Amino acid sequence: MGKRPRKLILMESLGGSVCIKDRTFNLLVPFVLITTKVDNKHTLREIEKTNDIPSNSITQMKWIKDPQRQGRNQRVAHALMSLNNPKAANKLICDGMYLDYGRLRLYKDKKEPLRCLKCQRWGHMAKNCTEVKDTCGTCAGEHRHSKCNSYRTYYCISCKSSSHSSSDKECPEYKAQLESLNACTPENSMPYFPTEEPWMQVSLPPKPLGPIIHSQPPSERTHPPGPTNVQQQTINRMLQRQEQNPQQTPSAPIINGRTLVPLGRSKPIHTSTPSSPAAPDKTPSTPPPPTHLIDNADLPPTILALSLLHFPGNLPPTPHSQEHPTPQEVPPPPPPSSPTL
Repeated sequence: MGKRPRKLILMESLGGSVCIKDRTFNLLVPFVLITTKVDNKHTLREIEKTNDIPSNSITQMKWIKDPQRQGRNQRVAHALMSLNNPKAANKLICDGMYLDYGRLRLYKDKKEPLRCLKCQRWGHMAKNCTEVKDTCGTCAGEHRHSKCNSYRTYYCISCKSSSHSSSDKECPEYKAQLESLNACTPENSMPYFPTEEPWMQVSLPPKPLGPIIHSQPPSERTHPPGPTNVQQQTINRMLQRQEQNPQQTPSAPIINGRTLVPLGRSKPIHTSTPSSPAAPDKTPSTPPPPTHLIDNADLPPTILALSLLHFPGNLPPTPHSQEHPTPQEVPPPPPPSSPTL
């Protein structure tokens, strides 16, 4: 004969009609199609098979809102699912649940402060309330909440305010009750049900006390310089070197055979050497090559790479262009001769 369960031994020792209920792990299932038969056992077994969780681990599934109060055009509603296996519940929280050809995200049903639906006070339920008359949770009238006909008439029993109803989640008294409950229930700060596995024992970080300040995107000045900015910086640096050495002949700098022209100018600056008066020469003087040349070895890698791009300016003459004479050197065509009679 095997060992008897401790549950039966405890029930027999207590005597009477004592019944010990098994602990259930409740999950909130949002946006379930209202056509789903949540109270059907076949539906629960199909959910277990589809989501690969142990059989008979889902004990119950019900609608949070009464189906008779659903809207005419309502298509989905929230449901509450109860499981007897914490690992199966954590698996559904982590991986989601497939239902009716869709994937739903489940949340852990956390404990909230008890509020009586008869007198709208905290700390007990309606079945244990000692009040004789009902109190409406919306307008605080002496009637049940389901029979309230007031339109936008609110009154909170807890904080005596007419700005919200007794069931409002933004009520200061509700927030104080919830904070006190969370301090006594550490499991409320855990997204999963705690088990022996370490990843199921994590806690969420505390919520910020002050307002959340969103970070602003960085301004344009903090962006890394682009090719245009590097080109302008290169030209400015070369012009600055020319100002520091005024003895040198100012000319447009050349990188890899390409002449750089400062912004705002259309042609490079060249200075020609004046001819000597002792030896006059009728031949036109050609401007000397630019004297301000830049060694590529002294340039940073970024500027050296940009030097291969096209910079504005006049390119040096090529041998192909020197073969053809300029328009000034081409002799004019002879006049047409008159016909002889």
